Amino acid sequence: MAALKRTVDLSSEEIQQAWQDVRSDAAETNWVLLTYGDNGEIILCGKGSGGLNEMRKKLKDNQIYVGVIRVRAVDDYGSQRAKFVYINYVGVAV
Repeated sequence: MAALKRTVDLSSEEIQQAWQDVRSDAAETNWVLLTYGDNGEIILCGKGSGGLNEMRKKLKDNQIYVGVIRVRAVDDYGSQRAKFVYINYVGVAV
């Protein structure tokens, strides 16, 4: 694995679109997963609408990942809000 960069570049269209999708109330997307490419750059590993179970299928033991899952929170009065869960995963073989 290449040396990791100190700056993070999330400007690729693919990453930007995935982030917009996971944040959108209109989109089905409820998770996005990023990892490091061969040159140490941040790349989109996947996105989907199947929640944590679907995201987990993308994880490999020899990689580092950063992910976000969108969940729906309901309070005692029935008000619903989107909440975002940040996930940092370091595989056991890293």
